[in-house]
Amino acid sequence: MSHMEVDDCDIATFDIFIAWLNREKLHGFFRDYSWPSGMAMIQLWLFALRHMPPRHSLFAAIRAKINFNIVPTVAEINYAYEHTVDGCHLRRAIVRAFCDGATNVQEDSDRCCAKFLADAFKYMRAKMSHGSGS
Repeated sequence: MSHMEVDDCDIATFDIFIAWLNREKLHGFFRDYSWPSGMAMIQLWLFALRHMPPRHSLFAAIRAKINFNIVPTVAEINYAYEHTVDGCHLRRAIVRAFCDGATNVQEDSDRCCAKFLADAFKYMRAKMSHGSGS
């Protein structure tokens, strides 16, 4: 019997990960298990990043969920940026979700890390140039 030692993960994140692994038996991910949100989803992404192949379908599922259902909080943004590197898909998804869904960008952005603000500015600038037909 093989085993995997996991010492960099909390129990809730590992529980969500196990539910994902058993998705085939459930005939659809989280049919009886609600999708994680916010910090739990970010921690699930980071766990998968360390323990799953880069093209695993879990990443696409999380990206889709972030893109359509979540406006990240300042704490979630800063946590994700502290634990990822430039170019990470999670960062891009968080920037998109924040810029497209935040209702009080000015107030929230004052507490975000500088790298996130730079990424958000680039995203908004690109979005505006595409929207103006340039």
